[in-house]
Amino acid sequence: MLSSIRRRMTYANVVASLALLFAMSGGAIAATHYLITSQRQISPKVLKTLKGSTGRRGATGAAGAPGAPGAPGASGAPGTALGYASVIMNSVGNPTLIANSGFTSVTEPQAGEFCVGPLFPGHPVITSPAGGSNDASVSEVSDQQCPTDYEVAVTNGVAFAAGQGFNIVAP
Repeated sequence: MLSSIRRRMTYANVVASLALLFAMSGGAIAATHYLITSQRQISPKVLKTLKGSTGRRGATGAAGAPGAPGAPGASGAPGTALGYASVIMNSVGNPTLIANSGFTSVTEPQAGEFCVGPLFPGHPVITSPAGGSNDASVSEVSDQQCPTDYEVAVTNGVAFAAGQGFNIVAP
């Protein structure tokens, strides 16, 4: 068997085998030595040609789940109002001052008319519905029922139900 290999071993076969061996090992060495790991290793001209144009925008995906609530914000600066209060009805004829600052009392001498005791007699006030009182409007009226207090009346004839009422502010 060795004799058959010697007969076929010619100078051309040896050179061809060595050339194949060097070519394969040189390619492996070049691949590990010249490995591109960064865009800085590529010419800017080549990078420009590699970039394609931006395609059309795809359809908007479905909305994701709502996120967790955020942390509460910092407390605001103190207000400048002289006084404020929420008047809420417990039952007919039984109003209560809630979130009160600066007002002393509340009574309902007549259905839909309220007397709110102030610490600031004569100072103007602002009123607005509260507690789901969307269909009842309120306004300050003359001191017919309340000679020393603010008189607040329901102006459209809709009486407050339990849990409804109004806000009053002395700015």
